[in-house]
Amino acid sequence: MLETQALLASIVESSDDAIIGVSLKGFIVSWNTGAQAVYGYSPSEARGRPLAFLALPERSDEIPRILKQILRGERIKHFQTMHLCKNGKVIFVSLSISPIINDFGNIIGAAAIARDITRHIQDEQALREAKEKYRLLFSAETDAILLFDADQQTVVNVNNAASQLYGYSQEEFAQLHLKDLTAASEESPLDIAQSFSENACRIPFAYHQKKDGTIFAAEMSVSTFLWKGRRMLVGIVRDITERQRIQKLSQSLTLAKNIQQHLLPRHSPGIRNLDIHVRTLYCEDIGGDYYDFHHLDTPSDATLEFLVGDVVGHGISATLLMAMAKGVLRNEIEYHKTTPDEIFNRLNNRLVKDTDDAVFMTMFYGRINTSSYTLEWNSAGHGPVFWYRSNLQLVEELPTTNLPLGIFADAITCPTQ
Repeated sequence: MLETQALLASIVESSDDAIIGVSLKGFIVSWNTGAQAVYGYSPSEARGRPLAFLALPERSDEIPRILKQILRGERIKHFQTMHLCKNGKVIFVSLSISPIINDFGNIIGAAAIARDITRHIQDEQALREAKEKYRLLFSAETDAILLFDADQQTVVNVNNAASQLYGYSQEEFAQLHLKDLTAASEESPLDIAQSFSENACRIPFAYHQKKDGTIFAAEMSVSTFLWKGRRMLVGIVRDITERQRIQKLSQSLTLAKNIQQHLLPRHSPGIRNLDIHVRTLYCEDIGGDYYDFHHLDTPSDATLEFLVGDVVGHGISATLLMAMAKGVLRNEIEYHKTTPDEIFNRLNNRLVKDTDDAVFMTMFYGRINTSSYTLEWNSAGHGPVFWYRSNLQLVEELPTTNLPLGIFADAITCPTQ
């Protein structure tokens, strides 16, 4: 009997859990080394004090209520609460309390076992927070997120953005395979399989297919992780159709900008007693603004012909239309020696014939005689154009003489001197 008691006492003292003997009135009568390790109080500091001194002030009614249950012969198992240590630290404990009964069947006290579960509670809380963050990220992410079984490449889960992108419901996705979502791509199946075998990859130009058969360019980032012993793939898919469209448009704009730069003369002609300055500012990268010079310097005639024009709208179409107009103008000026109204008439009729009603252009044509310093000009809806008469210190606005080009055929009148 004595050996049994000594064995039990040894087990109690060697336990990592706090094992506390409590009297019927709730005072501590025994305090093992585990209790000292958990709470920081030595046996002499703890004995004789009420068990309730370990409870937080706002939970001071817990111990008295438990003791009442013990006096009724009830047992308390794994009751989770919070206790206060000697150093002021609050810990989570799992508390089990059983009545101590003597040989006559009378309850003479209680045995309390307290286990510090702070780390466990914190880990559970961190896991819950991680799950909540994952849930929020998964549901709120605007890119499509798809979870695959790495070996079977079957869909395990998707977010709402994936349903919106592909057009499948959550239930329909559960019946799909990765190959059901992909279309023809620039990568071979071997390339994609190799990518999936790595820790993370990005497939920049894959083509995916929606439920309705629509094929779109997709950028897909893939990473792997282990979940319940299974290797999983998480793919983040972004529709890059619009990005590719913008890239192609940017390339077209660059090409059109180069065309436009070649439309404009690289240098202004150098003519004695004339100061020529030109500057063009575009509200966009490219447009239909145009100017040009043609200089004839012969013994019988010395003239400077210049044109300033603008196509309605901006962008590639305006630039290409102005390129066509330049070809017509150059041909008329250099080879046909026509008058300004004849030049405008031919360009006007070409535009009416080759373009729709929504496309037109304005243009100013001027011809300066560098001997007499006279100006012959014609304006097809282009303005305002100012003429500064230095001898009179007068600025005069030259009126528009014709409609813009490309609206009505044969609508050009004679120029103004």
